[in-house]
Formats: sequence, C-alpha cells, structure tokens
Amino acid sequence: MPSNPDLLAFIALTCIIAGYLIFKLVIKRLSFERKRSLIIRFQQLRKQSLSLQELLSEYMLSTNAERKLVKDNVTFAEYYRQLKSNHVTHLSSKFLDKLQKSNNPLLLKKTADVLRHQEIKLKDAENVISGIVINKQL
Repeated sequence: MPSNPDLLAFIALTCIIAGYLIFKLVIKRLSFERKRSLIIRFQQLRKQSLSLQELLSEYMLSTNAERKLVKDNVTFAEYYRQLKSNHVTHLSSKFLDKLQKSNNPLLLKKTADVLRHQEIKLKDAENVISGIVINKQL
C-alpha cells in the first residue's frame, strides 16, 4: 500500500467518483425501466378506456338508452360523459407526451398513482358495461 498521502487522497477521490457514477447509472437505468413500464401501462389503460367508451356508445345507439339509468341515478349518457371526461383528464395523449419527455421522479410517482386509480375506475366501468351487454344478449 502506498504511503504517500497525496496518492491515497487521489485513490480515495477516484473511488468516490467511480462509486457516484455507478450509482447514477444504476438509478438512471431503474428510472428508465420504471418509465417504460408506466408508458406501457398508460397505453393499455388508454386503449381499454377507448374500448369501453365505444362499447357504451354502440349500446346507447342500438338501444336508444341515453336516458335510461345505468346505476345510482346516473343515466347512460351521463355515465358516457363521465368516462369520456375521465379519459381526457387522466389518459390523454397530451399527458402521455409529457410522461415520455420527462424523467422527473415526482412525475413518475404521480403517474403511477393516477394509473392505479384509473385501473380501479376502468375495472368498475368494465363490470358495469359488461353486465349491460350480457343482459342485452339475453
């Protein structure tokens, strides 16, 4: 082991810098993977939302059910507007573009929370709409 203090300081500094760079690389890689999985999940939920809107719209047009109640004093037309509004607010292409361009960890966390909430809402909508479509077929 070298006894020169300057050489020891240089080695220590080099190790610290190398450790920092490796840490940053790992964090960046994890962030990239998380972002990529959020984008994929976002696109899946977006597609599901559009599919549910289309299914509900087709049902309303084919049965003239805009004013019929779907659940809890909510008409089909109102429920459709809620689905559409929710889609525009939380699953828009503008929001997707913002997500794709950003590496902000806070935005990634917020997006993950929004997507969890949207997943629950869309599951509920899917249950309601699938029940309606099944009843129509009977």
